[in-house]
Amino acid sequence: MSLYELNKIAGAVLFALLVLFGTRTVSNIIFTPHAPEQPGYEIEVAEEGTETSAPEKEAAVPLANLLQQASVEQGQRAARKCAACHTFDEGGASRVGPNLYNIVGQPLGAEQGFAYSQALKDKGGDWNYEDLDHFIEAPRAYLPGTRMAFAGIRRPTERADLILYLRSLSPSPVALPEPEPEPEPATAETGETADGAGSDSAAAEGADQKPAAGDGADQKSTSGDGGEAQPAQSDAGEPQSGAAQAAENAEAGAGDQPDQSEPPAQQ
Repeated sequence: MSLYELNKIAGAVLFALLVLFGTRTVSNIIFTPHAPEQPGYEIEVAEEGTETSAPEKEAAVPLANLLQQASVEQGQRAARKCAACHTFDEGGASRVGPNLYNIVGQPLGAEQGFAYSQALKDKGGDWNYEDLDHFIEAPRAYLPGTRMAFAGIRRPTERADLILYLRSLSPSPVALPEPEPEPEPATAETGETADGAGSDSAAAEGADQKPAAGDGADQKSTSGDGGEAQPAQSDAGEPQSGAAQAAENAEAGAGDQPDQSEPPAQQ
């Protein structure tokens, strides 16, 4: 074999190695997986001391009434917030949290093979509608010591949708509670109160407009027909004072009476 042929063989081998390592290097650069900065799922946790948001300020409606108006489809959408830690299919595996199939009406901590918190074990009882509603709203506030690191769902209507969806995941769903009678609108009571206040004010105004009982007597006594003596008037038409009138009356009386100092004439 000549030297020329050996050089060709060596060049082909080197070229093949160059292509092999070059391709692998380029593919590693392109397809290298990047690990997340923080492994695991990010679970939203409520901060302590935060103010109540707008959905929390909704008017209080009984849970039984909300369940009557809830939607399974909307609840299935709301369950996406829980899909990172829970499964919902029958026989599904537990993740960070237990499987939630047929959870409504079941005893607390009933999922086999899942390590529940001691706080949940000590509570006991069944997952009824009220407990589920309070737990989903604020897990750590309702059950201190729970391992469920979830901020909760503040909107009551969204919680009702989610609970109705969980109820549907059962071969024999638990009966819904009877709805409670809704209170009368506050506007009607306000209107009645306003009407009553208006009638009271009108009666008070009518009472103020009526003359007092003493006013008529005073007006009659001051009039000329009331019998009260009017002040005497002089010839000039001006009223005289009481002292001057008394003096005149005394003089007139003295002139009309006979003089008692002289003895009567003898017949």
